[in-house]
Amino acid sequence: MPESITSLKVFVASPGDVASERNLLEEVVEEINLAWGVHLRIRLELVRWETHAYPGVGHDSQDVINKEIGDNYDIFLGILWTRFGTPTKRAESGTAEEFERAYRRFQSNPGQLRIMFYFSQAPTSPGEINLEQLALVNRFRDQLGVQGVLWWPYKKRKEFASLLRIHLSRQIQEWGNSWGPTRKILEKRVDVEESIIQEPYTANEAEQQEKGFFELIEEGHIHIRSFIETATIISDETRTLVIVMKAWNQAALLLKEEIDVLEIAERFKQIGYRAADDLAKFVTNVESQIPLFSESYSAAIETFAQGALRLPEHINQNNQRMREALTLISTSKSKLQEMSKIFDSWSQVISQWPPITPAYEFARMHTISTMQTFVNELNNAIVLTTEAEKLLVDKLS
Repeated sequence: MPESITSLKVFVASPGDVASERNLLEEVVEEINLAWGVHLRIRLELVRWETHAYPGVGHDSQDVINKEIGDNYDIFLGILWTRFGTPTKRAESGTAEEFERAYRRFQSNPGQLRIMFYFSQAPTSPGEINLEQLALVNRFRDQLGVQGVLWWPYKKRKEFASLLRIHLSRQIQEWGNSWGPTRKILEKRVDVEESIIQEPYTANEAEQQEKGFFELIEEGHIHIRSFIETATIISDETRTLVIVMKAWNQAALLLKEEIDVLEIAERFKQIGYRAADDLAKFVTNVESQIPLFSESYSAAIETFAQGALRLPEHINQNNQRMREALTLISTSKSKLQEMSKIFDSWSQVISQWPPITPAYEFARMHTISTMQTFVNELNNAIVLTTEAEKLLVDKLS
């Protein structure tokens, strides 16, 4: 028997330097449709100029896109990295013009549109950066805050995909509650189950579909234990370093009691070399662990995000295993927050150590940079874990 589903259009606005993210959107949207299409009777449709615009004539190419695509979408999704885009006759770039049109719509009727903006913080080669374009991106990002737009950062494609799974899922779940009172209905000539579930899968998609909610949650548990263990290893390395370096600093202070200036200089040099060697060993050990930590927490959040998409609506809200998953995520977030504070304070302690020799100073600065890199990874993990926590809390409430 033919059924109807709600079609929500997601318009993607971005310049050309985030093409991989634009392509990734297709995979994530299809995954969300397969997961929630039947249960919520909602399906997402990507709207992009590459697929929805066609040759035409206007004041400029952006004007043609505006006319052909129009404002017929429900979610505006913007992405920026280092490039702002080509200026139009009406705005500093096509992306900026598309956002301004969406923002005016939102101001006139907030309940009919959702705006989501993401900024890539992925590293890039200095030679590939156009400083003028980057300045425009930074200025635009700052202006979003003034306009009341909460934008979201990401560093890796996997992280971007996890955020999309979480954020778009929440938008779908809120449809008809906090926004979108006028539902767009798309009539189907076949059963919804046939149109959504029985679409052909690629080999990779078929493998993913075999994993249900609890299988993915179990997998997430493994990844969480892995990144907590890795963080603990780094913590132990740092704790040992602090003890060792305090001993070296104390030894250096005792040299002030020596009378022979040449003896003092020689022993200072020896302490500096040995301390620099300890710092270099620490950096080597920690730098080998940071990628493992990053990969583990990204995998953990990805599996939890996928797990949330696999969660059928009929699961009892009091399901113990689901609550255990939420408890694990919340506990992990607390541990990450605690570690972030500790490492940040240790980094400040190391930054206050006095210089002894040039080799020691170089190693000290390298150590501070490495610790700050790990603090940034911890903070990034906290952000992703918080988003996964929100999604599960929504499901339990």
